[in-house]
Amino acid sequence: MIWKKHFFKETCCRCVASDTETQNEVLEKRGKLKKRRKKNENKRVIVSNLSFGCTKWKENPNRYYDSNEIKTTKYSILTFFPKNLYEQLHRFANIYFVVIALLNFVPVVNAFQPEVSLIPICVIMAMTAIKDAWEDCRRYKLDREINHMGCYVYSRKDRAYVEKCWKDVRVGDFVQLRCNETIPADILLLYSSDQNGICHLETANLDGETNLKQRRVVRGFSRQNTSFEPEFFQNTIICEMPNNDLNKFKGYMEQSNHERIGFNIESLLLRGCTIRNTEVAIGIVIYA
Repeated sequence: MIWKKHFFKETCCRCVASDTETQNEVLEKRGKLKKRRKKNENKRVIVSNLSFGCTKWKENPNRYYDSNEIKTTKYSILTFFPKNLYEQLHRFANIYFVVIALLNFVPVVNAFQPEVSLIPICVIMAMTAIKDAWEDCRRYKLDREINHMGCYVYSRKDRAYVEKCWKDVRVGDFVQLRCNETIPADILLLYSSDQNGICHLETANLDGETNLKQRRVVRGFSRQNTSFEPEFFQNTIICEMPNNDLNKFKGYMEQSNHERIGFNIESLLLRGCTIRNTEVAIGIVIYA
């Protein structure tokens, strides 16, 4: 009987130990998965759009990214009146005059005719609404002008660079830029007509500086004797998510043989900058 008790105790202890070990392993795996998910959430994976035509667009991972169209307007035709009225009634001065006008409709406290008390606040709110509508109309025209600016994007169907509007540029497109042209989106530089793979930029629209800055082609693409062929690009680009820091950017490019090539802000062409002293520059859109 004593032997049986010892045997059962040992087996029970072993079962408990094995259960705790499996639980620890499961928890470790879950922790690793959570860390991987957090890392993946802070990364952006970009592939070439040329591998996905119109029929395979649903398989393209770039379809989840925002378009290049900008919209700075606050109102639309349907939402102007309620939204503008809501914003004006959040101003203390307007609330004060509205309350005074409403009190005049109470016979006990009214000082003069109730209809007359509504005239000042209605005039003020009407003039403010006209001003807001005029400013929003100007923003709409400026947005439309920028969205319909032209740039050259590579088309697999035409096997050449075709002109498209800025609003039609998507993440993963290959854009060709020439001297004195404005950059339509944030682009990773893959080719430059310069022998050393350098592209000169003017960033006056971003930081006000008129001196030219140099951007270099990603390592491995700078020594090209022939022009860049977008259809042969099969690499996957992994970089950080968009942020407000203009001087910080890092990522890497994974080739088909799993070799990684790193890059930083020195290879990024920011939207709004102007190409200077460079005949041709080609890159892939990273942020739109």
